Amino acid sequence: MHCSREACLRASACGVSRFLVPAIFLFCAGLTFPAPASAQYQRTERSTATAESTNAVPVAPQAASPAAVTSEITQAAVRGGVLTCANRIDQISKYLTGDTQNGAFLFLPKRQPDQGIFSASLEVPVQNAGPVYVSVGFASNALGGCGAAYDTVEYSASACADVEKNVLKGLKRSGVIKKDIMIFSAGTVKIFLMPAGTGCVIIKKEVVQ
Repeated sequence: MHCSREACLRASACGVSRFLVPAIFLFCAGLTFPAPASAQYQRTERSTATAESTNAVPVAPQAASPAAVTSEITQAAVRGGVLTCANRIDQISKYLTGDTQNGAFLFLPKRQPDQGIFSASLEVPVQNAGPVYVSVGFASNALGGCGAAYDTVEYSASACADVEKNVLKGLKRSGVIKKDIMIFSAGTVKIFLMPAGTGCVIIKKEVVQ
């Protein structure tokens, strides 16, 4: 996914990575997640994963095959007994990481892994910018499906007012959580701007049913 030249220039001016911008403008265009498992989501993911559970076994770093279809995060989850959510894990992990050389720390359920909550913390590098922290969780439901929620967190050296003006230009502010953290809506995605010194922490969150 690529942002328009204008959108990327606005992001660059505010010190915001291109990780956030494509999602904002795609959702503004009416595309909401989850999206069909089309070609744009069938990208090879190259990641390293470490698992935490009562019988945690770290996943050795490995280079993904160019022909790989299933993400390494999904493979680790399945090895840990998380089966019902495997397709959803694969869909969202690929959406969030793309073709980056990312890393992940996995939280496997301690008991009945297929009925518990599977979570992962990811570090996703962004070219010419700082890393993006991603937190994602999955849980099966009584109907045999799988719900998920994810947050992405990145820092901008620009003030939140500048990020709002230049990067979130097409979005309407829908309020504040209490006093300082602003809320913006982009379809099913919510974006939060939190002041941090002279800069701004940008958080993107979505719950996928």
